[in-house]
Amino acid sequence: MGYLDKRENQMRIKNVRKIMVKKNLDAILIYYDEFNIGNGWYLTGWCPQFESGAVLVPREGAPLILGGPESEPFAKLDSAINDTRNFPVFMVPNEEYPNATITDFKALFIELKSRLEKLHAIGLVGDVLAVNGNYTSKQNECIKHLKEAFFLTKEALVPGKTGREIDAPARAYFKRTGFSKYLVCPFVHTIGLHEAESPFFGPNSDDVLQPGMTVCVDISFFGHPEFNGARIETGYEISNKGIFPLSLKMDSRFTAD
Repeated sequence: MGYLDKRENQMRIKNVRKIMVKKNLDAILIYYDEFNIGNGWYLTGWCPQFESGAVLVPREGAPLILGGPESEPFAKLDSAINDTRNFPVFMVPNEEYPNATITDFKALFIELKSRLEKLHAIGLVGDVLAVNGNYTSKQNECIKHLKEAFFLTKEALVPGKTGREIDAPARAYFKRTGFSKYLVCPFVHTIGLHEAESPFFGPNSDDVLQPGMTVCVDISFFGHPEFNGARIETGYEISNKGIFPLSLKMDSRFTAD
């Protein structure tokens, strides 16, 4: 039995569609995974056990869950949205599911075009990358603030520094720019067995950054009246010879001018 009752689910979808009409969107894609369940949970009352996925809400017609075949039976049982499609991008790599129906985005678009009068503009929730490759001027301004705080924090990742020392530069920047009240969490945490685990190098932390640690620089703010909110994050290995990005691509994206 689903956690989210039908009436509440329909009201939430209706509210999402009001935003879609206002922004002239034909559909909206709402990403989720086991660590970032909030947006997907809002519409489904459900979160995946094994795989990432997305909720697709068209301007007209029933919404869909786009996910993987291992989570599909649970979605059909527990989610308020239980019409599902399985995509390789959301599946466990190299696992086989011979009884599942696997589709692709080409087939999905053919299906959607048969249901909608037009399919020109699709909104994306949960990702700070511009869908068309180009940010608006306001989005550029928002990303500029995030990247500046990211750069300051990365520069502070020096073995021997305490959490409060690492946290201070970006926090001072956000204070100068008026963003402090929109901060939810500190800027650095370690990673290992979990996506985020202690020590958390916050503004009152005396934990010391040490060689051999792996950490994420995690810059975000939420609730801003103009920019709303966003997050940029990627990981680094700490050593006596410097810090090494776990993803060269993400490091370049967040530190480039």
